[in-house]
Amino acid sequence: MYSDVSANEDVSGEKAYFLELLASADLAERWQAWDEVLGLIYAGILTKEEVKAQKRYLLELLQAGAPSGKTKESEKKEDEKRAGKKKATYPYVIRSYAWGKALLFARAAILNREDLIGEKSHFLQLLLSDQLDAVLAASNVWDELRDLEREGIITPEDLAPVRSRFLELMESRDPQARRGAWEKVLELVDTGVISQEDVVKRKSYLIEMLSAGDFYVKRSAWRAMSELQDEGMVAREDVFVNKQG
Repeated sequence: MYSDVSANEDVSGEKAYFLELLASADLAERWQAWDEVLGLIYAGILTKEEVKAQKRYLLELLQAGAPSGKTKESEKKEDEKRAGKKKATYPYVIRSYAWGKALLFARAAILNREDLIGEKSHFLQLLLSDQLDAVLAASNVWDELRDLEREGIITPEDLAPVRSRFLELMESRDPQARRGAWEKVLELVDTGVISQEDVVKRKSYLIEMLSAGDFYVKRSAWRAMSELQDEGMVAREDVFVNKQG
C-alpha cells in the first residue's frame, strides 16, 4: 500500500515537473518538452486538458525571435546567454522547429485553426528571414508551408513574397543554403509557390553545384539534377556538358 502511494507521488511529481518545462524560460528546453508532449498524451501520462492549459507557451514558440516584443525580456536574455555567438539566429531555429509540428498540434486539438491563422505572420516572417539561410533552406518549414497552404491557413496572397525569397535561396552564394533550396524545388513547384519556368531560368545555379568541392553539396546537386531531368526541367545535354567539363 505504502509503495503504491509512494509510486503515485513520484509520478505526480514528475508530471508536475514536465508541465513546468512546457513553460520554461529556456526556449530550447521548452521546445524539447513540447516535442515530447503528444507521445505522453497518447501514452496516458498527461491529459489533453493539462497540456492545453499551457497552450500560450507553445504559441510563444511559434513567435520566437519576433521583433514585436511578445517574448518576455527574461526569456530573451536567457536565449542570448545560451546561444552565445548565434544569439541572433537561435530563436528563429526554435520557431522553425515549432512550426514544423504546428499542424500536428492542431490535429491533436492542442491548437486550433484560429490559432494558426492568428500566428501565421510569424511563420511567413520566418520564411522571409535572412538570418539563417542554410537552416531555413533545408528545414521542414518548407514542407509545412505546403501543408498549411493545403489546409487554407496560407493563402495565395501570402505566397508572393515567399516565392521571391525562395528564388533568392536558389541563387544563394551560401552553398548550403543553395543546396537546401534545390532539394525542395520539386515540392514547391507542386504546390505552386514557384513555377517550372522559375526552375529552368535558374538551372545554371544547380549546374554550378555539380562540380562543387563539398561532397554533400555535389551529391545533392546530382540527385536534384536527375529528378529535374525526369520532370523535363533540365535536359540530358545539361548533365553531359558538365561531365565533359
